[in-house]
Parts: sequence; structure tokens; C-alpha cells
Amino acid sequence: MNYLQRALSIRIIFGSLFAALLISVVLGVLWGPLVYLFFPIFALAYGGAILNDANVLYCPYCRKRVKLGANTCHHCGRTVSSPPP
Repeated sequence: MNYLQRALSIRIIFGSLFAALLISVVLGVLWGPLVYLFFPIFALAYGGAILNDANVLYCPYCRKRVKLGANTCHHCGRTVSSPPP
């Protein structure tokens, strides 16, 4: 999956938004002015998720995304190898 497809992924966008919101709320409770760090935190989380290739496993036969730890592809049913550590 290229970076553009990953950048447009709804899961990555909402996951980054949730992480940034959670961190900003905690920082805002601890010290009020830190709540303004929401957008930089979101940008870091979003960029990190887009550039991280270790969390994605693809079937070598049908090129569909497979859940990490799965032994078989749920799209084509063939055996997939686990990603390198």
C-alpha cells in the first residue's frame, strides 16, 4: 500500500484524531495552555501512522490487507507469512 492510500485511510485519520484528543485533554487538565498542542500532536500521530510499515501485513497472492498474526488470508484463503520482527 502506498503512502497516499494509507494517508486517506479512515482508520488512520480517526485513530490519530482520537490519540491527539486524548493526549490534549490529559495535558489540558494538567496544565491549561497545553491543550493548544492538539494539532501538533495530531500531525505527529498521523504522520507516524502513515510512515509506519511494520503494522501492516499484505497477502502475497491477492495483495489485500491481512490482520496481524493471521495464518491465512481471509480474502483468498491462502497461507501468509508473518511480517519480519
